[in-house]
Amino acid sequence: MGVRACRVVFRAAQHYEATMLHVERVEAPTEVPSKTFVPDHGILGSGANLRTIARRFVALCPSWSVVLVDLRGHGASPVGQGPHTLAACAADLEELSAGLAHPVR
Repeated sequence: MGVRACRVVFRAAQHYEATMLHVERVEAPTEVPSKTFVPDHGILGSGANLRTIARRFVALCPSWSVVLVDLRGHGASPVGQGPHTLAACAADLEELSAGLAHPVR
C-alpha cells in the first residue's frame, strides 16, 4: 500500500503567554482537516522527531491534521521564561490547543 502525499502547511514560532513555541502543521493536500492531533515529543526530542509518523498518519487519515510542537527549550523553540517544569510545558500545550482551528484529540 502506497502512502499518499502530505504537506507541511506551516513552520512558525507562535507566541504564548510564557514562551514562544515552534510549531509545524502537517495535513493532507486533498482534504480540509476537521480534527487535530498534537503528539508530544520525548524529553530530549523535538517535533521533527515525529514528522515521518505525522505524515503517515495524515496519509491514512486525511481528515486529521497533526501539529508538531517543539516544547520550550527544545528544537527550534527558545528556552523562554521559567519555571521550566513539566507542568509549564503542559500549560503551553493547553494554550496552543485552545488556539487551534480544529478540535484537538
